Amino acid sequence: KWSEQKMGSGQQDQNNNESIEQFLKTSPLLPSADHPELSVQNNIINAGPPVKGLIEQEALAILSWLVFMYFIVMQVIGSLFCLACLFGSNRAKHILQERKVNLFFFAFFSTVSAFANAGFTLLDDSLVSMQEESAFLLWLCVLILVGNTLYAPVMRAVVWVLYRLEGGTPADDELNPGDIKMKKKFRRRAALRYLLKSPRRCFTHLFPQTETLWLVFTVAMLNCIQMAAICGLDWHGPVFDGLKSNGYKFVNALFSSITTRNAGLNVVNVADFSAPTLVLLVVMM
Repeated sequence: KWSEQKMGSGQQDQNNNESIEQFLKTSPLLPSADHPELSVQNNIINAGPPVKGLIEQEALAILSWLVFMYFIVMQVIGSLFCLACLFGSNRAKHILQERKVNLFFFAFFSTVSAFANAGFTLLDDSLVSMQEESAFLLWLCVLILVGNTLYAPVMRAVVWVLYRLEGGTPADDELNPGDIKMKKKFRRRAALRYLLKSPRRCFTHLFPQTETLWLVFTVAMLNCIQMAAICGLDWHGPVFDGLKSNGYKFVNALFSSITTRNAGLNVVNVADFSAPTLVLLVVMM
């Protein structure tokens, strides 16, 4: 009786495996077998479990220091750029001195707040008093984007640059178990290529090429539409009263459109926007 149960269990497992294989072949929700992402995965799987394990382990090791360094380097560079923008403006230094805010700490705090999309600021009016500091505001826009909606595209670009810097020829991408085990540089190149072709197997915030391009296009389109609407509806409205030039208005409109999907940095009084613009803000949020 025990042997009959064992045989029945083995038959059931075989049937389950066949069902899974059939689903993988026929499911419309999964990419086809000749899809680039699956072809790379199959290439690695066919090379054997040791090779697959080495490559995925190398890919995760690369990501572990790459993500950490991305956060550190971006905020260090961001702080230096913010500091340079503030040092170059007598008006900004006067505002911070008048409110007893340390210029160095303000640059660092603003960088972290923008990059982390926290929305905090050391000024009591958010960034309204910095309306005319165009260089400072534009750099904060960059930090907001690379720390939030454009994080995945920038990370993919970094991986691509590292892959290119590894050098080699297309023939080096053909998986050779002996080479991968013996040559660390070859293994690192194979891991970077694996991250580019099959990013979702290692990191949820890294997308394939097509999805990355769609994300960049969507972010650009939403920000352009919103900025055009703000300029068209409120160019001569009270929200931009006090700004001396059209250039300041343009920068403020761009900043307002980007920070709509941010935690709350503002360069204008949101209540002064026209009713259609406020409705648009709700939709874009």
